[in-house]
Amino acid sequence: PSPPPPIPPSLPPAPISSSPPPPNASGRPRVRQLRGIEAPASAGDHRRRPRPRAPPRTSSTGHLLRPRRPLAVALLFFAEEYSTTAASISSLDGMTSPSSLAVTLPHPSSGRHFYLAVDRLQFKMRTLLELLGVVYDRHGSVPIAICVSSRDELDAVCAAVANLPFVSLSPLYSDQDEVERASVLEKSRRAAIQRNQIEAASIDGSPKPESVVLKLNITVVTDACLPSAAMGEVPLMSRVLINYELPTKKEAYLRRVSACLATDGIAINMVVGGEVALLKSLEETGGFVIAEMPIHVSEIL
Repeated sequence: PSPPPPIPPSLPPAPISSSPPPPNASGRPRVRQLRGIEAPASAGDHRRRPRPRAPPRTSSTGHLLRPRRPLAVALLFFAEEYSTTAASISSLDGMTSPSSLAVTLPHPSSGRHFYLAVDRLQFKMRTLLELLGVVYDRHGSVPIAICVSSRDELDAVCAAVANLPFVSLSPLYSDQDEVERASVLEKSRRAAIQRNQIEAASIDGSPKPESVVLKLNITVVTDACLPSAAMGEVPLMSRVLINYELPTKKEAYLRRVSACLATDGIAINMVVGGEVALLKSLEETGGFVIAEMPIHVSEIL
């Protein structure tokens, strides 16, 4: 057998130096980087490192979602959409809006409101009859509506007013058939037209129409039987509304005014001593003034 190869002599160990490694071409010292460990940046290294990308967002159904915009981009996008919408709205300024085409209706409380104080309840009916007599003596044929709160009061008022010779009475009650109710409403409408003809003739100086009946056309009605616009019924258009009984709520008062009173008519509220607080409550919640009725009715009619 051949002899084993000779063993080379051992090299002397490299000298250990405390000086840093020589710099590379860029002038920065060389730093040994191990695999899997990121070398720390030096004080002079200001380069931004790329941020790792987040995985795409998906919904619960697996569909890709739009990436979220940064705040500045979202605000810019909103400003562009807002300016586009504002420009489209400003281009419609020349068009007629639906609200301008609507007919402006008068407020239910546009008439004049007064109260007539009665000392005691037993004098209330007598005061009503005296008021009707004064209106007939001073103004002749005037359409009047008398509102009450119950059927019993309606029967009592009709029984007392029917005895007056200068009155044409027409009640509206709950168990009234449709034909009779329509006849009462038509009678009230004709009375309002007749009153307008008389006033027009007095202004022009022409003689009164021969078919004019000089009587007070009085319609007595409860709150449950007021003319309803939803059913196609026209208001009574009375020149005078007498609230023989005050309603307890503002809505009922305004409904009486809108269903019974003409635009230039007046409302007279008969008030007994204990109803002053109720009258003030209606005045405050309704937004209208209820003044004291003057002694002479001709001052308000």
